[in-house]
Amino acid sequence: MNRILRMIMIGAIGSMISMSLNAATLSVGCTIKESSGKPDIWFAGITGGTFNQNNYGKKGTLSVTALVSGKGNTAKFSTQSRYKKVGNRLEIRKVWITVPVTMKEFKGHFGLFPKLTCTSP
Repeated sequence: MNRILRMIMIGAIGSMISMSLNAATLSVGCTIKESSGKPDIWFAGITGGTFNQNNYGKKGTLSVTALVSGKGNTAKFSTQSRYKKVGNRLEIRKVWITVPVTMKEFKGHFGLFPKLTCTSP
């Protein structure tokens, strides 16, 4: 098995077994921006939801997910972001996902104004 295929397999297995240990769903701020002709989904902070502070260390990593829907199509995009606990809230580091299509293809699939909902987990 060549090295690239092995890396893809390891990544796929890792993403399948990555599960949240915390039951709370947090709302995450996000937006779609165009960069080099491709759509980027930017995650930028926890905007709502409640969580048990005891379930989180001072710093760590959590999953963030973007649900894009429009024109009868839906897709999920996920990545991980570092967080820092500040008082009674979590702050996440800005992170983004580049969708591997052109912005024209993205708009053709989801429409000009797709619905974007971002959460963790």
